[in-house]
Amino acid sequence: MAELILDPIGYFLIRINQEEIEVAFCKYEEIKFTHPKARFGKNTVNQTCNSKEINKILTWIKENELISKKDHLEYMKKELKKAKECLEKKEKYIQD
Repeated sequence: MAELILDPIGYFLIRINQEEIEVAFCKYEEIKFTHPKARFGKNTVNQTCNSKEINKILTWIKENELISKKDHLEYMKKELKKAKECLEKKEKYIQD
């Protein structure tokens, strides 16, 4: 398994409510690490976007330059598609 290399800009938390997909962008903040290999510590939500439309969320991500790695963008596309399917089927969504 390849080593996971996190996007240095930050990461996203995704969930669905009864009406739309909710995406929160988080940045890493420096704190005391509990493990010598830790690369990040406490996180905070900096921006949010809510929509039923995947393309609207992806546009928000691109316009705000919230992703610096191509594989991170591909991951977001996959997760947003899964979230939309769960929303439409009224199923529970769990982010990978």
